[in-house]
Amino acid sequence: MFDFYVGATPGSTADDAKLMANAPDVVAFNGYAAQYKDNPILVRRGERIRAFVLAARVAGRKQDAERALVVGKLLLEWFADAEDGHFHSNATPKKSGGVKAGGRDALDNARAVRFMAELTHLTGDPAWAQAGRRAVDAFEKDFDDMKLEAADWALAVRALSVSDLPERPQWAPVAVNAGEPQVRQRAKRYRTGGR
Repeated sequence: MFDFYVGATPGSTADDAKLMANAPDVVAFNGYAAQYKDNPILVRRGERIRAFVLAARVAGRKQDAERALVVGKLLLEWFADAEDGHFHSNATPKKSGGVKAGGRDALDNARAVRFMAELTHLTGDPAWAQAGRRAVDAFEKDFDDMKLEAADWALAVRALSVSDLPERPQWAPVAVNAGEPQVRQRAKRYRTGGR
C-alpha cells in the first residue's frame, strides 16, 4: 500500500505540508496513479483481493493498521461462511441489504487464513486467528488430496502459530522546528569523464 503526496507541478517532489499533515492525495494498493487507465484489469464485483499488513508492521503507522483491519472486517462480514467456517470466493450485495456469497476455493481460503493470522500477530487479537482456524477446519479433510495449493495451506497453518511478519525497524526520530522553514538541498550531480 502506498500513499502519494502530490506536489504542485508534475515531476516535482512530494508536498511536505501534505506529508506532515498525513493527508495523501492517493492511496494505492501495489500500483501507481492511472495504472489501469489504458489497460484495465477485469475484476468481478465482489471478487476478493489479497491484502497485506506489512506496511503497518514495517512503517508502524496507525492508519496502515486501520486499513488492514477494515479489509479484515469486510472479509469476515461478507465472505465468511457462518455454518462451515470457510471463506466464500465471491460475494455480491443484495438489494435487500444482505450478501449473496458463493464459491469455496482452497487457494483463496489459504490466503485468507494467512491474512487472518497476520492480523492476529499485528493486533494481538486472537479473534482473527479463530476465524482462520475455522477455515482450516473446513478444509482439513481435503489436505491429503491437494496439489500445489497445499504449500499455501502449509504457510497459512504455520502463520496461525508463528508470525511471519518482519521485525519492526527502529526508525530514527526526525526533529522538525515548527518556527523555522524547511530548507531543501539539491542533489549533487557528478559527471564522469570529459570536463
